[in-house]
Amino acid sequence: MSKRHFDKCLKTDLRYGTQPGQSRIYLLPYTGYLTDVKFETLADLLVQRAPHIFTPDFDPKSAREAVVLRLKSEWLTGREKNVTVEKDELGTYTLKSEGCWFCFGYKADHFVIVE
Repeated sequence: MSKRHFDKCLKTDLRYGTQPGQSRIYLLPYTGYLTDVKFETLADLLVQRAPHIFTPDFDPKSAREAVVLRLKSEWLTGREKNVTVEKDELGTYTLKSEGCWFCFGYKADHFVIVE
């Protein structure tokens, strides 16, 4: 992954198993304001991009509704400006933002950019 920068971004951490390390940070860049339509569009993208996080017999409509609620929740999903993901000198990846986001030491596949 090359260095990526987003003016505005949502971030949510989703588990796909019960073992340590079985989670990914999903970054959802966006422009403009977060409207209901924008949340729904981002939820559609996430459901399409990460179907493995749901049970094998998941209903896409129900999953979409749950993801919309998750993305709207300021407790479960962060919102930041000037977000950057880049490779550091150790060969791992660092996520940082204008505000309080800072994660380091992750493999490239830990950050999933949903566009």
